Amino acid sequence: MVKMAESQGISQTAKVYEACRNTVRKCSIGLSEGLEGLKDKSRVPLFIPHKMSYMEF
Repeated sequence: MVKMAESQGISQTAKVYEACRNTVRKCSIGLSEGLEGLKDKSRVPLFIPHKMSYMEF
């Protein structure tokens, strides 16, 4: 799938494999980083401005 995405484009590859473009994009970018690149990444924010600290309770 990755080789096809590189040669024919992401949209065409998504149609052939009946997958969405984001999935094809994630696979092609993820495999360039190795198998670790395919794992889901954390989406936890680094900073929450309105969050109260433990001491403020």
